[in-house]
Amino acid sequence: MDVWLLLREPEDANQLEQKQVGHESTVTVTIPDGVDWIRMERVIPRAEMHAADYAAGTGIQPYFTTDMFTRVATSKSLTVDGGDVNSGGSRSRIYFYIDENVTPNASGDIPDRFAEIRIRYERKENGAVVDTRERTLEIEQRGLVHVDGDWVGNGGSPTAAIDTYMEYYEEYLEHNDPLDQHLQPGELYEGLSWGLRGVDTRSAFSLVGNEYYQVYYTDQASTMTGWVINRNGAVPMSTVRLFNDSEPASAFHYCYGKNKRNADGSVAEGHWYMPGIRELERALVQYYLTFDDFQGQLYWSASSAQRGGSFIGGYTYNHARATKVNMVDGKPQYIESSSGNEGYQDRNNRLRIRAFYRL
Repeated sequence: MDVWLLLREPEDANQLEQKQVGHESTVTVTIPDGVDWIRMERVIPRAEMHAADYAAGTGIQPYFTTDMFTRVATSKSLTVDGGDVNSGGSRSRIYFYIDENVTPNASGDIPDRFAEIRIRYERKENGAVVDTRERTLEIEQRGLVHVDGDWVGNGGSPTAAIDTYMEYYEEYLEHNDPLDQHLQPGELYEGLSWGLRGVDTRSAFSLVGNEYYQVYYTDQASTMTGWVINRNGAVPMSTVRLFNDSEPASAFHYCYGKNKRNADGSVAEGHWYMPGIRELERALVQYYLTFDDFQGQLYWSASSAQRGGSFIGGYTYNHARATKVNMVDGKPQYIESSSGNEGYQDRNNRLRIRAFYRL
């Protein structure tokens, strides 16, 4: 949140000093009692913002760490001093750090949650308060989407039960800083590549006991995601931050990057992953009315492809499996992803992603 106190600025807008205006102004931002999922760290003062040329992301923590609310962002109330550019001042900034909403209720669903942040402005003259104004900032956080029920093949019978969770928003599509002018390549993107084109990923599958391409469900997909991220030569997770000036290295990095971190950027809790093809198919069919994009956009799974291109024993180094929903006779059906079908995609293609979460 950027705090603007509309004081008169010097004639030279490049100067940091503000003119004396004969009164004192403060803005106090308070998180109400009972809201344990939002915290603030500190006021990023005008002096610091000015030194960074008011760049997007100035002063933000690089990662959401496991100790964010106990050692880093611990404040529930912060005050901006409008007359002091070194501790506040007009055009200072406050970041809200919002914990992930991942705790299900008794029925297994994760409800949305809301908070009203209180903002209080005070103007003083000669030490006495002469004007007070209050506003509220509403914060709404969606719960994860519960993907459950039986996976049913197109025209077939149920073969497996699925119970996992999916992010409600594809966060890489959002503009997350009002100061960002999106001048750097990769700041805005509508999809990512699967990555690892030409790379043999079969050693990952030996860990989950499947044939090369059969990354179907949560355990297999979590293992595959971790293998991609931790393999020798992989782009480190420290490159995926709360504020990024470049896009993640792959769809796997986007999904795994949502996990809570250690101070060095390494992943501390591996709950987030790229979904297996069967649970992705189930999710898109289950929620095709909730998310229109499921009917028009291809989404990556963590599954490599079975055959085609350069292959050994039915395995391809160059393709992976994606899917979306088509309406057939008024009913939703996922598209197939084996060789020759639309879901059989080159790993370099840029497709949409939904990160999944295992409890």
